[in-house]
Amino acid sequence: MKKILFIIGIIGIVSFTNHKTNYTSFVGKWRNTWDKESCYEFTEDGKIIEQFTGHYYTSEGKQDIPVTRHFFYKVETYKEGWLLKIYNAENNKFIHDKYIHFENDTMILTSFKTKKGIHAEIDEVGVLVKPDNKLGSKKRNINISKSIFYLPDNYIGLFHVLHNNSDRKKEFEENNRIYRIPDNGVLRTAYEARPKDLVLKRELFYRGKGNIRLTTVSSSTLQQFKSTGVEPPYRLDSVYVLPLGFNQIEGKRRAKVTDNVFVKNIESFKIDTLKNLISKRVFPKEY
Repeated sequence: MKKILFIIGIIGIVSFTNHKTNYTSFVGKWRNTWDKESCYEFTEDGKIIEQFTGHYYTSEGKQDIPVTRHFFYKVETYKEGWLLKIYNAENNKFIHDKYIHFENDTMILTSFKTKKGIHAEIDEVGVLVKPDNKLGSKKRNINISKSIFYLPDNYIGLFHVLHNNSDRKKEFEENNRIYRIPDNGVLRTAYEARPKDLVLKRELFYRGKGNIRLTTVSSSTLQQFKSTGVEPPYRLDSVYVLPLGFNQIEGKRRAKVTDNVFVKNIESFKIDTLKNLISKRVFPKEY
């Protein structure tokens, strides 16, 4: 279902853009950066066609079957982008909505958890690119603002950034956001959440007095390493940062991190050796 919603969101953009820019720039195929077998085609009449390979298990074993789905959408302006309302093509029933905006030839989609009809907190963030492009393949603009995280010496484990705290100050370094993670791993900041930094790899991590740069690793890469083995330049004994996304902790764990104070958006990460990130659960029992 998440794959479906992801796809549909994209369509809406095409339709609305027809009133503002060149509509044809959105027509055509897009692919998910997290699923190479999925593609979405936008048509000029405002429909979206999702195509992917479905994996089914029968008494004869695993079978790969091509799947095609269709959706409708409605779109309206929202902040700096568009809010896409996604509907089932068969019964016109509302499914979900996504906030979408473009950066160069990259499409960024954000979904929200809705409470009492209001977009409350970030749920998921995804990216679509043209089939012949790679995420971040264009030359990076050094003037684009990034999020820079400074961590204590030898820090290992989870850490969290609690956004939207009006009683805290914002720290800048040139044009970049600065996040200084304390020893307890919980930072409250006045900054609003900026999910595009996560998906566009604009989050930089430094640890210790020497500001040693740490490389990030994704959950999908860890899954790949678990089944096929680690490939260079990755090393089992080196330390990496695993971005966990937004609002991934709930219940008692969230209450402990927030001291039972309401926080709209929490971004979480884990630092550990690659060996431990592959073999251990992300959230240990004691946390």
